[in-house]
Amino acid sequence: MCATDPPAVTPTSGPAVTTLSAASLLTALGVSGDEQSFPDQLRSFLTISPKLAGLPTQGIDLNIEVDAHGVATATGHSTPTAGHEYPLRTAKAAFHSLGTMPPTAGAYLALTIQSNATSAGATILVPTWVFTLEDGTVAATAIAVDPAYLSTPPGPSILVTGGGASRAPKPASS
Repeated sequence: MCATDPPAVTPTSGPAVTTLSAASLLTALGVSGDEQSFPDQLRSFLTISPKLAGLPTQGIDLNIEVDAHGVATATGHSTPTAGHEYPLRTAKAAFHSLGTMPPTAGAYLALTIQSNATSAGATILVPTWVFTLEDGTVAATAIAVDPAYLSTPPGPSILVTGGGASRAPKPASS
C-alpha cells in the first residue's frame, strides 16, 4: 500500500472561486480591473471596475453572479472606445472650482460615466478629478477637461458628507 495525498477540497464559494469561475468570461470580454468579491452561502458576486488607458473607471462596472454551476448572470456596459483628446485642467484648478472643500482632500484622475453628455444623448466616459478624504471617502468630483472645450461649463458635483447626507458645494466666486 502506498501513501497518497488526501483529495483536494474544492470550495464552492468565496472570492477565489468567484474569480476562477468568471475568468473565462473576463478573458473573452477582454476586461480587467479592480475586483471586489461579495460571497454568501449559495452564490457570490464579483464586481469589476475596468481600467481604460491605465485609468480607473466609475459607472461602467461589470457585475457577475456565480453559483454552484458557474456564472449565473453578468451585467455591465460594453467596453468603450477612445474618442477625441482634449487638454485637461490641473487638479488644483478643478479643486478651486468646487468652492468649499475640506483642506485634506487628495485627488486622482479617473474616467466617469456621463449620461446624455452629448447633443445626441450618448453616454460617454469623461476624464474627472476625484477628490478623496484621508479615509478614502470620495468628497467630490470635477470634470478634468479644460472648460474651454466644453459646450456648457462643468458644475461641481454633489459633495458627499457623513451619514449618507449630501449637499451641493457653494459655487466658487470669480
